[in-house]
Amino acid sequence: VPAWRARAQPAPEAAPEPAKLEQPAEQVAEKPKDQIGAWIDEAIGVLDQNGIPRDQIDADAIRTIIMHESNGNPSATNNWDSNAAAGTPSIGLMQTIEPTFESYALPGHGDIYNPVDNIIAATRYAMTTYGSVADVPGVAGLRSGGNYSGY
Repeated sequence: VPAWRARAQPAPEAAPEPAKLEQPAEQVAEKPKDQIGAWIDEAIGVLDQNGIPRDQIDADAIRTIIMHESNGNPSATNNWDSNAAAGTPSIGLMQTIEPTFESYALPGHGDIYNPVDNIIAATRYAMTTYGSVADVPGVAGLRSGGNYSGY
């Protein structure tokens, strides 16, 4: 019997694999789907920095209002409704009138034609007036199967 067979030894154990450290799930913010999404995300960030938690702001409801009020045009001006007839046309993405915009704008965000500034002021107005952006009458109307009505 060959010597190597006589002293059969078990195969050496494979070195243990190094312990795999569990990496925490990376918190990657979802990228906005378009420019409107980028404006909404930026406005929500500013609102969050100013004490309105992100989880209280419905980005989809904001988008719904934008699309129904201005079709995403930050320069939109309504020159035909009752506000316009009274001398204060609705302006911007979310169609706020100047006095409302001025009341709800945050410091450093005072340009009604700036899409982020307009979202900030309109969102603050909606939350104060209706309790949430999702409860703006037009959004609530759509959610219940009805039509959008301006706010």
